[in-house]
Amino acid sequence: MVIFCEGRTAETLDFKNYSLDEAVFDEMFHPDRLVRKHYAPMKDLLDRMPSEKANEIQDTVAASFRNEGIAFTVYGGDQPEERMIPVDCIPRLISGTEWDFLESGLAQRLKALNLFLSDVYGEQKAVSDGVIPADVVLGCPHFRPRLC
Repeated sequence: MVIFCEGRTAETLDFKNYSLDEAVFDEMFHPDRLVRKHYAPMKDLLDRMPSEKANEIQDTVAASFRNEGIAFTVYGGDQPEERMIPVDCIPRLISGTEWDFLESGLAQRLKALNLFLSDVYGEQKAVSDGVIPADVVLGCPHFRPRLC
């Protein structure tokens, strides 16, 4: 498989020489090198894709990350260093079973977030009950009092 990141290109999408690391989960392949069922259409597409097209897609994805400022800061040296988050144009796919598991948790979190926002921009019970200090909400640069 091709692992893309800033400054690297796909010289081939040939999976014959792809080595699996047993210590690391591989999204596309089982440890026995068989393609995971939900990845079969993606692998077929990649097998047919010319390297030039893959490079073009990767360049577009990387440019969008640069243009949007999707980066992180590395501390520890003399000066903090900002780096672009490594990005791979090959999407990570999940199976229907995995999605079913994730969906309930995501729905629960979305509901909790919406209830929190409704409170913050409404009665502010979390603030008055002391759950969240007022300055954390009111002092946040992203808080929009005009929405209250």
